[in-house]
Amino acid sequence: MTYHAQKITAPDGTALVVITEADYRALIDAADIMAADRAVAESDFTIPSEVVDGILAGATPIAAWRVHRDMTQDALAKASGMLQPALARVEARGSKARKATLEKLADALQVPVWALEMPDHH
Repeated sequence: MTYHAQKITAPDGTALVVITEADYRALIDAADIMAADRAVAESDFTIPSEVVDGILAGATPIAAWRVHRDMTQDALAKASGMLQPALARVEARGSKARKATLEKLADALQVPVWALEMPDHH
């Protein structure tokens, strides 16, 4: 798709890009389609029994997934842009990490963020 954007500068110096309403609606539709595709993929996502067993044995979901993916803490830390000591702290706390950190870990482990959340024990 080709967009016919006009670049302008606001009085405060902010760079702006103006596109037609039709182009804007096409962008919104494309974003909605991508979000829907992600939702379908996540709803079809299953957790392997090895990960469940690890969590039931006391591992945090992050640690259980890391072991399932056959990754060392160092390898996962590098893949997610973290230092190993920071990953060790996050693994120990479980899902009490910042959202951005969980997103990086989920991406590196190839799982949805919700798969790294600690199960509720009521």
